[in-house]
Amino acid sequence: MWLRIQRWVSFLSPLFLMASVGVTLFTVDLHTLQPFRDVKESLLLYGGALCALLLSLSLIVSPAARRSLFWLIPLLPIFAIGGWRWFESTGGSFHSAGGFGAESSFILRIYSFGGAALVLFLLAASLNLDVRKARFLTFSLGLFALVQCLGVSVEILGHWLGHEWHPFLGSASIQPGGGELKTTYFGSLGNTNFLAGILAILFFPSIAIRFPRRGSLLNGLRWLAPVLILAIILACSSKGALLGLLIGGGVYLIANRLGQSTSKASDEKKETGSGFRHRGLALAILIVVVGLGVFILEGRRRDWGSTLALRGESVSKRLFLAYTGLHSLSDSPWIGIGPGRFRLDFLDSVGDILQSPEGMAFRSRVQNLKSFKPVHLHNDPLEMLVEWGAVGYATILVFVISAGWVGVLRMRGDPPELRGRRLGWIGGFFAGVGYSLFEFPFHLAPHLTLAAILLGLSVAPAWPFPRTVKRWSIVPLALVLIALSIGLLIQSNRLFLAARLAQAAWDSPKSSKAEVNRAYDQVNRANLLDPGNGEIGLLLGQFQWRIQQRPSDAIQTLRQAAQISDDPLVSILQGQIALDESRTQDALRAIAPLEGIADYLPGIGYIQGQIAQSLGNTEQAAEAYLRDIRATSRFPNPEQISPDLPGLYLKYGSVLEDLGQYLEATWQYEKFNELTTERGSSIPIGYLRLGRIYRDRFSDYESARLYFEKALESAEKHASAVDIRMVKEEIRA
Repeated sequence: MWLRIQRWVSFLSPLFLMASVGVTLFTVDLHTLQPFRDVKESLLLYGGALCALLLSLSLIVSPAARRSLFWLIPLLPIFAIGGWRWFESTGGSFHSAGGFGAESSFILRIYSFGGAALVLFLLAASLNLDVRKARFLTFSLGLFALVQCLGVSVEILGHWLGHEWHPFLGSASIQPGGGELKTTYFGSLGNTNFLAGILAILFFPSIAIRFPRRGSLLNGLRWLAPVLILAIILACSSKGALLGLLIGGGVYLIANRLGQSTSKASDEKKETGSGFRHRGLALAILIVVVGLGVFILEGRRRDWGSTLALRGESVSKRLFLAYTGLHSLSDSPWIGIGPGRFRLDFLDSVGDILQSPEGMAFRSRVQNLKSFKPVHLHNDPLEMLVEWGAVGYATILVFVISAGWVGVLRMRGDPPELRGRRLGWIGGFFAGVGYSLFEFPFHLAPHLTLAAILLGLSVAPAWPFPRTVKRWSIVPLALVLIALSIGLLIQSNRLFLAARLAQAAWDSPKSSKAEVNRAYDQVNRANLLDPGNGEIGLLLGQFQWRIQQRPSDAIQTLRQAAQISDDPLVSILQGQIALDESRTQDALRAIAPLEGIADYLPGIGYIQGQIAQSLGNTEQAAEAYLRDIRATSRFPNPEQISPDLPGLYLKYGSVLEDLGQYLEATWQYEKFNELTTERGSSIPIGYLRLGRIYRDRFSDYESARLYFEKALESAEKHASAVDIRMVKEEIRA
């Protein structure tokens, strides 16, 4: 019986691993808040849960699986830091329903992804590799790369022909510019940089594909995936992906040299097995040279080169993010600031830096930021150092270097064909490491899944281990894995349902009270399912304030969301709600963490201006409103940050009237009318004030009459009977 179970586990393990890669890579759900993120994260957890069940069986029947547990030993320091951080986050804070607090749920959310990735690594490392398994694994990875490349090629071809063809269900908007691809959604990953990164990781396994029969058509087609991968990476002009190829290629060459067998009997086989690997790298170099030549011949060298170059703006932003992260690290250099804390503490750190003696040197860099939601540091190794400290960083560094060296040692005893495939897995993982120096692939479900499996395959043995412990002594660990599997399944289901419900609430019509209540119930349930998601908490707070008209509940929800959200709108909305309730001190406390960046972030000056206006400080209010308008002009979508963009222009116009600057006030009212018209809700007050200024201040009665007529037309369409009567009285006056 045990032998039969072992055979089934050995058969299913590679299938489950490749299925995990496939579903996270290609699945897109347009009915979630983030179509290219939410469902992939849920599927990572789901795949990790199924693989945990399989690993629990493998521990009982396979000595190699039990040996793979030794890889947990180097990670013990990071487990200790993680446990302490979670225990610290609880602080005895629980919801009334008995769940964990928002911060604890946020940390558990992060840990669940790390746990799923660790399970995938352990299952891959527990495989007893043979040539047949290696062929299947490498062929599957090459097939995934080919499907991704062909799908993207169809999108690009459709764009050239004037059609919108989207094999991966994404609503792409492709605009080639400057020799690169500019997109809204693209491929199955939704972003050209993420696409180029995953292809850079898949490049090295794909060049290791080799079929037994020489001269066959398949052996000719096996070069199709590497060629397309390089062509698409060049088209995307992703600096991170090209750096990943460079570092992966360097590790590939070093590992190939160090991993050669020293046995004289294997010299002939070694020559046979290394030929296709060298041809693969030669082809890669050739394609890069040819690709660059094509750009030069087409006269696009300058444009493409400028997009590929390390532009000052790009370097400036990354240096500023790095400086901000290291500034945060100074408070806790040994164990870091905590998982996920970089983006949560980013605005506080920026404010501290700007108020420091060296703050003047960073003002231009802050002014160039297009978003104050950093998401990540855009350098995963550095973010690891900032959030986990020197101890955690050293732990991961030792773990990765040890795994790479063990992979090289495994190559020395591998048969030639398996050696070439293991070399591709090692190169692919380190291509991801190189890519992580410019982006954050280990925070993305497809990249994390693929990297964990490739690293596990790199250290998987190619020979059976003798049994070293009794089978039943491992049962407690198997039970722990089963419990972990159940937890990951529950978490996967909760995250997926929460994302679906939140999007349904956002998209649902709200014309009737029943529809409003249904939408509110959906987003409230989503928040209960995923309390560690700050985006859903922010959405619930907006529902409670704008739609349900429940400001007290909105304030409470937003305070919880502020613990786990990097969106400055959370604090801005708290301040605006408190101001609407005439609680000036609460409003000031809400925006206090953002005052250091008030010159750059829309929404803060709007609240400060209202406070100053209520206190009779008209000039101070005008300065605050003007500062907010200038900050707003720096953002492509300022309405997503400012709590009330039309209201900003309306209030600024009113204080300009009080200061006697009537012409400038008319410009603000015109902008108010423009914004409200764009939103499909024309409001008469802007036209009314324009009519009054032209009548009473400029004595331009004809212009005043036109504005009053527009105000009446707007009032009859959208306003109440009181507004209509007020407009008519102004016209008669």
